[in-house]
Amino acid sequence: MTSLEQDRAMLAEARALFEALAIKLADSGELAEEWLARMPIGALDQYLAAEEETRQAIREAGAAMGRAPTEQGRGFGEWSALLFAGMTRCFASGHACKHAAGTIAGTAPRPLWALLAARVITCRPCALGFARFVAEADARARDGSDDVCDFCLEPERWFHSAVSQYGPVTLYGDACAACVELAASEARP
Repeated sequence: MTSLEQDRAMLAEARALFEALAIKLADSGELAEEWLARMPIGALDQYLAAEEETRQAIREAGAAMGRAPTEQGRGFGEWSALLFAGMTRCFASGHACKHAAGTIAGTAPRPLWALLAARVITCRPCALGFARFVAEADARARDGSDDVCDFCLEPERWFHSAVSQYGPVTLYGDACAACVELAASEARP
């Protein structure tokens, strides 16, 4: 099985998981609030601070790119499934800093970046340790050997730079037009 086939299999699993969650819970916000209410106060404070710092970073990145960023939050829609699968691919590649360990469980102690093309998830202090993987991803993008959307993994020729948020993680990647539309349709107000 090729790397892309493995990535697509993980994406299919994430979609199935999020579809099941959406069916089970009519109001995903209620689940998120219950989950947050069960966290110890110190962990909750850290999580919410990291989430707010991530929102600010996304706003700044969006301003630098000249477009409004999307803030998905913690929902269970298709866009959330794509973001979750993107983070999972970063972990599966083994390119995650030690501070990212609690991301999936929602206990990441600081804001994180997920660079989807490089399959890297890291905090700011650890980012330089992953420079080689980012450079390799950049080379693949430039030579045309990585012409798939970083979110839905479908082949495409034209991409938009995309920045989105899932909890305390800022995800960066090249998105196809369909994913840009999906992100806009599921973005929270």
